Amino acid sequence: MHRKGVPLAIGLCLLFIVTLPAAAQQSWTGAAADGGNWNGAANWSPSGIPDATTDLFFGDSGAAAPAISIKAFLANAHFLTFNSGAVNYSLTATPPLTLSGVTAITCGSSSGGPRQ
Repeated sequence: MHRKGVPLAIGLCLLFIVTLPAAAQQSWTGAAADGGNWNGAANWSPSGIPDATTDLFFGDSGAAAPAISIKAFLANAHFLTFNSGAVNYSLTATPPLTLSGVTAITCGSSSGGPRQ
């Protein structure tokens, strides 16, 4: 075995290691005054339309529009977490709808832990 090539091989291996980015996180605010449009960038904090890598949080503070309308054929998210003791959220859509990328939906309350 040639020891001279080992550092080069290790260096090349490290060059090709790819790390996955952490999932983005957004919270629903409903601040856009557009009827609770899921695809309204101003309804999310930070502002922007969620994609399939985004973890979404629905809390009881700042939830101006708890009735969320999915007005597109495709809505994206990674995780949906509902942690609201005072707000009952309602998600409605006009079929056909694809909610893409969702791997878990967690419901909880401000006084208890999450449940699925």
